[in-house]
Amino acid sequence: MRPQGRGARTGAAPLPGTMVDFLRHSAKQAGLLGAQARDEITSEEEVERLLTDRRQAEIVAARQDAIAAARRLAKSLSTRQVAQMLGRSASAITRATGRRYYAFSDGRSLRYPTWQFEAGLPLPGLAAIVPALRPQLTPASVEARMTAADPEDLDGLSPRDWLLAGGDPAEALRVLTQADHR
Repeated sequence: MRPQGRGARTGAAPLPGTMVDFLRHSAKQAGLLGAQARDEITSEEEVERLLTDRRQAEIVAARQDAIAAARRLAKSLSTRQVAQMLGRSASAITRATGRRYYAFSDGRSLRYPTWQFEAGLPLPGLAAIVPALRPQLTPASVEARMTAADPEDLDGLSPRDWLLAGGDPAEALRVLTQADHR
C-alpha cells in the first residue's frame, strides 16, 4: 500500500510543498510543458517524475528547444525579408551583415533580429554598434544587451531606445562594451 499525502514517495526524499509549487509554477510560466503535461502536474509525485525520469526530461528539453527556436524565428527576419523591407538585394544585405546589420546563423540561413529595425528601417547608428558585438555572444544575449535599460546609463534608456531617440552611438557602444567587462 502506498502512503498518502504530501511527500509520500517511496525510495525518494520528499520535496517540500513549496518546491513543488515553485517547480509547477515555473514550468507553466516558462511554457516548457504542453497543455496536457501542465495539467498532469498535480502532485509532488508528478514533479518528481519530471525531475527523475530521463525520458520525460528529454521531452521537456525538446519542447523547450522547440519553443526557443519558434521565439527566435518569430523575432527575426530572413535575408529575403530584410532585403524586401529595405528595398535592397539579398546579396547586398548579406554583404552588409556584420558591419551594418546583426544576424545569427540558423542552420544554413541568416536571421536578422527585429530589435534592430524600426518602422522598416535600421536603427540610426546601428552600423557603429554591430561591428563591436562579440561573435561569442548568443543572439539572446545580444538582444538582452540591446533592449535592456540601465537606470544609470543612457538616461535610463536601453541602447536600442537610445539610438532611436537620436542618442550618440558612441555612448551606446561604451555601455555595451562595459557590459562585456562585468
